[in-house]
Amino acid sequence: MAAQAVVCPQCGSNDQIRKVSSLVAEGVSRIETTSRGFGATSTYESDGTTGTGYTSTTTMGYGTSQSDLSKLLTAPEKPSETAPEVSGLLFGTFVFGLMAMFAFAAESGAALTAGVLLGAISAGLFYLGYSRTKRQQKENQTQLPVRLAEWERAMRRWRELYYCRRDHGVFEPAEGRFVPIGEMADYLQQ
Repeated sequence: MAAQAVVCPQCGSNDQIRKVSSLVAEGVSRIETTSRGFGATSTYESDGTTGTGYTSTTTMGYGTSQSDLSKLLTAPEKPSETAPEVSGLLFGTFVFGLMAMFAFAAESGAALTAGVLLGAISAGLFYLGYSRTKRQQKENQTQLPVRLAEWERAMRRWRELYYCRRDHGVFEPAEGRFVPIGEMADYLQQ
């Protein structure tokens, strides 16, 4: 018994159908570039001396290129831990240390008071940065498993998708629902 051909639920044809994962893989290319240069210079000084210099350079570059269609059809990105915001923590620590040094080195009472006040403000910034970092770590512990489960479900759907070039959309053959390519991300999250 022959397997049934996959057909687009939008147009009912199968001549423009491709598996999404294969289109994405075919649309990504590795790029390696090499550029070579050569140069020569001559100098003439007022005292009659001359000089000549030669140089050669080789520059190599590596990267990837991805077709527009491949970008549109790319699999959902795997979630990862959100990096804690530490800029407030670092800034507060730096300013705290600076102001504490200023306060202890000050000779006048006003400078000492200003240093202590600014040090207290810096300590407050340090505390805010620290508490925000701890809150982000706690959120990562509770939210990351949920986001990973949602991603795994979306990836299972993505692996089953086909693309119709004629109608510029995707579908799962078993489901038979056609989705315009611009709505693919929302469809995968359902």
